[in-house]
Amino acid sequence: MNMERNKPIPATHTQARSEIERLVERFARNLDAYKQAEYKEERVRVEFINPFFEVLGWDVRNVQGYAEQYKDVVHEDAIGELGVSLPNARGHRPAD
Repeated sequence: MNMERNKPIPATHTQARSEIERLVERFARNLDAYKQAEYKEERVRVEFINPFFEVLGWDVRNVQGYAEQYKDVVHEDAIGELGVSLPNARGHRPAD
C-alpha cells in the first residue's frame, strides 16, 4: 500500500506504466523549476524517485517493518561536497 498518496501500488503492468508516465510528464512540465539550486536532491527523491520504485513494488518506506538487513531500501546519510556527513532532518550527524 502506498501510504504517502493513500492509494495502492498499481497491480497491473498497464497501471504501473500509467503511473510512471504521469511522473515523467510532471517532471518534464516543471523541468525549469527542478533545475534551480533551491530544488534539492531530497525533494527529487521524495517527489519522483520513491514513487517510481513504489510503483515497481519496492517497499521504500519500510511499511512492512522489516529489520535493517531485510529492508528493500536502506537510506544513506547525506554527504556534502567535501565528503563531510551532513546533519539529518533532526540536526544530528552520523557517528564516525
